[in-house]
Amino acid sequence: MWVNRNLLTILMGICLVTSCGLDNLNDPILVTDVEDEFYIEMWEALSPSQRTLYLQIRTIQNDTCLNTTINTTLLKLGNELALEVNGINQPEDCLEGLAPAKGEEVVGALHEGSYNLEINLQNTVFNAGQLETNQNRYFLKMDTENGINIPSSVLLRVPENSFWGYIDYGPDELDALAFIESLEQFATRPNLSIGYYGYYTVKNDPNDWIEITNQPNSNRLASFLLTYEDENEATIKDLIEGFRSANPSLNVNVKNYQGLDW
Repeated sequence: MWVNRNLLTILMGICLVTSCGLDNLNDPILVTDVEDEFYIEMWEALSPSQRTLYLQIRTIQNDTCLNTTINTTLLKLGNELALEVNGINQPEDCLEGLAPAKGEEVVGALHEGSYNLEINLQNTVFNAGQLETNQNRYFLKMDTENGINIPSSVLLRVPENSFWGYIDYGPDELDALAFIESLEQFATRPNLSIGYYGYYTVKNDPNDWIEITNQPNSNRLASFLLTYEDENEATIKDLIEGFRSANPSLNVNVKNYQGLDW
């Protein structure tokens, strides 16, 4: 369903009044019916107070600077959203290297329901769809994907009272596995839907069921995802800290459902 064109015109007028211009941008070449230019991905930022949805944008092709950014605008009015991808910002202090240009927009803490969404490239290429959210997931359903690619249309929501991580154990596999077993005395492996949760992916493999996002590329890695009761939180944190202190050479990465590092 297309976002109301009159509404979009009003929102674009507001943007122009508030100086959302493209004066200093290098415009990307857009081939609307042949090539995709941008990846669009959902991300839920976690904190102790609330959860916030972001739309993250990156170019499919690498740039020659590591710090190239994408100029974007997000227009919101009621249940109408319009993401404007305006152009590429080439940095004055280029950090040389190959990497995609990146940008992101804060959508916010959305109420459950359906939102009309338009993703527009330089006010020239228009893609219409819907963003749906409930207590378990976000779902991005686009009617068209001209110039864009959406790697995952579903972002599952991290469950409450959960924590996850990995241990890059090197030669100390038995110590790492014993540590995870000690955690499982105070926490349990949740029965989660298979899919992408942003911070990790749950897979349909009982022997290799959890993959932490951006985990090291190592064949000596022990990953885990557990949920716990409130009264066990202090004990679990003590176990993690004790294991780190006893194994300072190991990379022990743990994060919880509030976005905190443990």
